[in-house]
Amino acid sequence: MTAGTNIERCPSCGAPLIKKLGDALPPAGMDRCPGCYRSDGTPKSQQEIVAGMAAYLADALDLSPSVSLEIAAERVASLPAWRGRTR
Repeated sequence: MTAGTNIERCPSCGAPLIKKLGDALPPAGMDRCPGCYRSDGTPKSQQEIVAGMAAYLADALDLSPSVSLEIAAERVASLPAWRGRTR
């Protein structure tokens, strides 16, 4: 990949959709990254995606729960799978 190349991203959480050795890809017909599905194969809700992202941000960036939740909610709401939907 060269600099400036657009990376395909999950429309639900924004994670890069890059296949690396050992990574799981969603089965055919599933349009989100593996992390955006429950163990039974059904897609996670917007609230579940926000909660997961908020927990990650709080841990990775040492943010308070309220700040990480606000950032995650705004980010997720801007993604194609959720744009224009209310939580």
